[in-house]
Amino acid sequence: MRIIPKTRARISCLLPSAGDVMRCMFCQGRMERGVAPFHIDRKGYHLVLDNVPAYICRQCGEVYFAEAEVDALQQAMQAVDKQVERIAVPA
Repeated sequence: MRIIPKTRARISCLLPSAGDVMRCMFCQGRMERGVAPFHIDRKGYHLVLDNVPAYICRQCGEVYFAEAEVDALQQAMQAVDKQVERIAVPA
């Protein structure tokens, strides 16, 4: 799973222009918009989201999340972090 970098210059080279096809950075396969799971083990908790919008390589299955999804995932993790700090019992 890869996260598309937030830097605008780098995003513009990864995202397709009108009429272009987005290609996988690993195998150069065609990327299609779809949904993919997101899993993370972090600070004593497991976060699983089943259907996050993503670009998925048709050839190798590599997953890329766009900037908007990365921002939303980061906000969700920060919110969960705060709640875990409140309720977690130190080991």
